[in-house]
Amino acid sequence: MSHDLRTPLFSLIGYLDLLRNGKVNEPDVQKEFLTRASKDVDRLLDMVNELLDISRLESDSLVLNWEELDLGAVILDVLQSFQEKANVRQISLTSILMESSMIVEADPLRMRRVLANLVENAIKFSEPGSKISISAEKMNGNITINVIDQGYGIPSEELSKVFDKFYQARTKIKKNTFGMGLGLYISKQIVEAHGGCIAVKSQLGAGSTFTITLPVKNRM
Repeated sequence: MSHDLRTPLFSLIGYLDLLRNGKVNEPDVQKEFLTRASKDVDRLLDMVNELLDISRLESDSLVLNWEELDLGAVILDVLQSFQEKANVRQISLTSILMESSMIVEADPLRMRRVLANLVENAIKFSEPGSKISISAEKMNGNITINVIDQGYGIPSEELSKVFDKFYQARTKIKKNTFGMGLGLYISKQIVEAHGGCIAVKSQLGAGSTFTITLPVKNRM
């Protein structure tokens, strides 16, 4: 964990030192360094937020802000927020919503975070030119969401560990990825706090499908 925190921090310090000491004079290069520094700050903030959520979850102090939420709208918003990153990787993002409105009682910010975690992971572990889709349907008082990718997949011996704290998949691109292995653990805790469940099916070399099942009603 300390290594994952140091990596963006040292990168950020390096960019800022070069700019502060006047070692970079070209405006385009300055802008590029500031952009990279900003991304490092965002990455550090994500990690700190993950650690704060872990603290709340393990001290049973996580408070959900229940609202009526249109999950279909959240799915579309999440896909839109990752569209630029997907375009850079030449990855297609699509949604298949079986109904125009999918209202549940949920915490909007935390459910958006769960979906964002899954989409970000799918992009991270997918090859350029592949597809990622999110489908959602309402059935028997539940809403089921599937996040499907055509990525590297997860080894069968690791499937039981993917929602463990600090788990990180052993893939050929792991050296180029960042994170503390907390996203899926936190996502599972959040989904279960909503009275739902999350599961994964995967085949090495053929992609993964993460499935979330949420009850439409949580409060009496």
